[in-house]
Amino acid sequence: MARSLYIRADGNPEIGMGHISRCIALANMLKGEFVPLFYMKESVAVKLVQSSGFNVVLLETEVEFIATLKGREVVVLDGYHFHSSYQVEIRNRGSLLICIDDLHNGKFEADIIINHSPGASVRDYETASHSKLLLGLDFALLRPAFLENAISKRPVVPVDCILICFGGSDQMNLTTSIVKVVLKYASMLKKILIVTGAAFAHTASLESEIGKVETVKHFHNVSEQTMIEIMQEAQAAIVQSSGILIESIAMKLINIAGYYVNNQIETYNGFVKLNSIIGVDNFDLLKVDKALSDVLIEQKWSVKFDLIDGQSGRRTCGAILSSYISRYMEIRRATLDDSSQYFEWANDPDVRKNSIGTEKIEWLTHTGWFETRVQSEKSQLFVSSCDHEMIGQVRFEREDEKWIIGFSIDKKFRGLKLGTQLVKKAITMLRKYSSLPICATIRDANISSLRIFEILRFSKSHSEQGYTYYILN
Repeated sequence: MARSLYIRADGNPEIGMGHISRCIALANMLKGEFVPLFYMKESVAVKLVQSSGFNVVLLETEVEFIATLKGREVVVLDGYHFHSSYQVEIRNRGSLLICIDDLHNGKFEADIIINHSPGASVRDYETASHSKLLLGLDFALLRPAFLENAISKRPVVPVDCILICFGGSDQMNLTTSIVKVVLKYASMLKKILIVTGAAFAHTASLESEIGKVETVKHFHNVSEQTMIEIMQEAQAAIVQSSGILIESIAMKLINIAGYYVNNQIETYNGFVKLNSIIGVDNFDLLKVDKALSDVLIEQKWSVKFDLIDGQSGRRTCGAILSSYISRYMEIRRATLDDSSQYFEWANDPDVRKNSIGTEKIEWLTHTGWFETRVQSEKSQLFVSSCDHEMIGQVRFEREDEKWIIGFSIDKKFRGLKLGTQLVKKAITMLRKYSSLPICATIRDANISSLRIFEILRFSKSHSEQGYTYYILN
């Protein structure tokens, strides 16, 4: 069953293209598990989204968007006008809600808030009790090629090629102002590479400033691959403190960076604190000139490069998939038709390793055991699924006046922290007709399982010979 991902964001010369760019990055991270579809009011960025391989629905009103929600969709909002009441309305439709943010204004009702600024902190946010925060560069919203390049090393060489880029719109035309300063150092540079975005409206003034300087090359509305190639050619960049800076840091350039709107200040301060940029505050031209002199003449700079490990796509997708499955997971009693699935689970190497009996189970042994357990009142077997995929199982065995619990997660879904929700749902099912204590025996080496029973408020009774024993009355 295809999982729907509805992305609501806009971009234009006034608000810039940053909302769209980071949503495209997120869509690429999630497209292996979800089917992305963009909903937009502005047509300016439609080609950008479509060229990235995603479909777009144009809206006239927000009411129209809300009406498309039927429940179980993942909805992404990226924009400062999507206030708490709007977020509540989306969640009330049964959707899982994600907000991409960089200002932390007002209360958030979303299930997940993503802010990849290195300056973001949990203390900045007022959230609902169900909200999960994905903060900092561990969740950097980068397009695939940038994530791939973030893993590789890059030799430090003298700077003879510099990139100037101020995102998708550059409504203040900082590009032209900065070019004037950089041209003072043209004799020291083999190339000056300028990139402007789809919504840049100052081409005439920029071209007039560039004139016929042979070392300057202007690119407009480039593809992801072309941007990668440009950044690979340059050794330094002058960029704003937004997504373009995070991309440039992933490419390990020497970055001269500043801010010119409020939502860039947190990112700017975060990178300054990490000593990973040469800061020029609000692009004070004297400070830009000084930074260029330090880099090109004095060759005096010291910035950290290895801040982005290229794994943010995996982390972000895992966190979102975990929240989705936890919310929409279903649980039922096992039947004889589940025998093959249980056999596969039982003989998984990791399951056997963490079991009291570690030897492989034979099919005939399993079928006899499974049929007995399904039919016995002293055994309670539950299976969970989501979107017709099997997630895992929980088994309760009656011994005297207590239940012994055991569980396992399908290998496809391990590492998503689903065990707590799975066990909690199974206990809720069991408690409908039995109030006897529940006991668990966990290998001390199985840290994730130990944590699950502590979260679910099981009491630790004792430990011995490499096992910890828990009880829930």
